[in-house]
Amino acid sequence: MAEDNKNSIKCQVCGSMVPEDESMQENGQVLCEECYMNLKSNQGEQKKCKARKAKSKEIRY
Repeated sequence: MAEDNKNSIKCQVCGSMVPEDESMQENGQVLCEECYMNLKSNQGEQKKCKARKAKSKEIRY
């Protein structure tokens, strides 16, 4: 068990300790799997919102 502590990394979003081989990296941050998935799902929503905004700016006659 002592070896597990040596290979653990702290998630920079939620602060939980994650085994190094299960951690994810995104935009220079170390994330646990749950925070990584939340980030990815939120990015998808932001892209959809930007697409909707672009459509709403189209000129309508």
